[in-house]
Amino acid sequence: MNRFGLKQFFITSGLALMLTACGGGGGGGSIGIGGTGVTRITTSGTITGFGSIFVNGIEFETGSASITVDDNTAASENDLSLGMVVTVTGTEDASGSTGSAETVVFDDSIEGPIVGPITPDADGQTKTFTVLGQTVVVDKNSTVFDDTSFDTLIPNDVLEVSGFVDTTGIINATRVEKKSVFIPGVSTQVELKGTVGNLNTTARTFTIGTIAIAYTTSTTFEDMTEAELLDGLFVEVKGAFDGTVVLADEIEKEDEGFGSNVNKISIEGLITDFVSNASFKIQGQAVDASNATLTPTSLVLANGVKVQAEGPIEGGILKATKVEQRGGDLKFETRVMVVDPATGKVTLVYPAAPGTGGVQGTVDVFVTSSTLLKDQNQSGGSFSLGQLLPGDFVEVRAQTDGSGSIIASEMERDDEDDRILQGPLDEDATQSVAGSKDGSVMILGIVVNTSSTEGSSGTDFRDANDNPITADAFFAAATTGQLVKVKDEEPGNGVADEIELEN
Repeated sequence: MNRFGLKQFFITSGLALMLTACGGGGGGGSIGIGGTGVTRITTSGTITGFGSIFVNGIEFETGSASITVDDNTAASENDLSLGMVVTVTGTEDASGSTGSAETVVFDDSIEGPIVGPITPDADGQTKTFTVLGQTVVVDKNSTVFDDTSFDTLIPNDVLEVSGFVDTTGIINATRVEKKSVFIPGVSTQVELKGTVGNLNTTARTFTIGTIAIAYTTSTTFEDMTEAELLDGLFVEVKGAFDGTVVLADEIEKEDEGFGSNVNKISIEGLITDFVSNASFKIQGQAVDASNATLTPTSLVLANGVKVQAEGPIEGGILKATKVEQRGGDLKFETRVMVVDPATGKVTLVYPAAPGTGGVQGTVDVFVTSSTLLKDQNQSGGSFSLGQLLPGDFVEVRAQTDGSGSIIASEMERDDEDDRILQGPLDEDATQSVAGSKDGSVMILGIVVNTSSTEGSSGTDFRDANDNPITADAFFAAATTGQLVKVKDEEPGNGVADEIELEN
């Protein structure tokens, strides 16, 4: 199993698997087998939809796939859920949009109780907490919640977390499922990954971070022997936690990377260990993107940036041919005006700002096969574009592609709330009179006014660290291209109740 829970067997044996029926010839990086021209692929990323499953923009049929969920090799597609980070090996068609899965593997990032406080950020967009000594961050929009929610998480909830680890070791959760409630002193089954430290082979104890681990002669060792347990080894531990010590039932060696030579692989995750475009990691896999096409062209690779990289693995290094940004800086929270399922275009509408002659602001975003469609009120937590209706309230995170189109990374259907608009300014923000809060901003063609009379004390201006600033300071800094976030409180009138500079 690799460092992030991937069974190495499925990766290294992937190219030797017998092909299933698949159409068309592949493009660059494809191989022809038996005259079929089928492209073999390994892909690792979040499940963004079902039918059978969508991973990294490919719809994989899973009818004949071997599915493993947390080491259960008898799992089925019914055991897979939206937001899980999985690895799929199989084939894709010539379009690269559909394929046939041969193996699907899921292993959670951590499972255990929340300990200590749950801390929200200043905008209420994320929350941070600790599970078994490891920091977890959940996002109101992009994290999928099962049997719990962003608002109802409390200490002692036992959570199964799937996500991506950043360069500081923080788990950025893509999915959180509440499994039970921890009672101090009563043993609860947990799982954690980390580096062995303070190993005492006589006492049969070690630590992972701040968590004490004990093992016995009855503990099962996977992909290793007890004698091979050493300080510095990266392992996964499963066992019973009483609030003080994890008594290990199983200790498994975790390997880094996805194999030495793979014809084509697509990996989603956070960039870590960044040295240059020619040297960084995604999910522990070494990547060289020095010759890759970047989308958008303005993409700057750095630690913590969420991307999807594609190409062959040669000598243990992913030689990326393209790297696409995932997530993005654009945010929209508003109502849907028009839906075109045929093209994937969704037109969002914002209230008309005073002085614009009653003209509402609209913006077109495109839903693709990579877009996570989330609805906590819908069975299974997801919905299809065909179910989206004019008038629905949605929360969207997006980025522009190489042609300037706005591509949605995540779209959540939700209850009516404050209007949010975040994006770069089309032109310098306009202040009517120095010392006044009256003015306007234009973001992606949408005009929003600021006001000295909105609410009890006028528009609230904030800097990039969410600190209050004067209107004069805001307008001086809000120049063309500056990322700005606007909040227009429900039901929305085109006038900003809060406006904030963003990094």
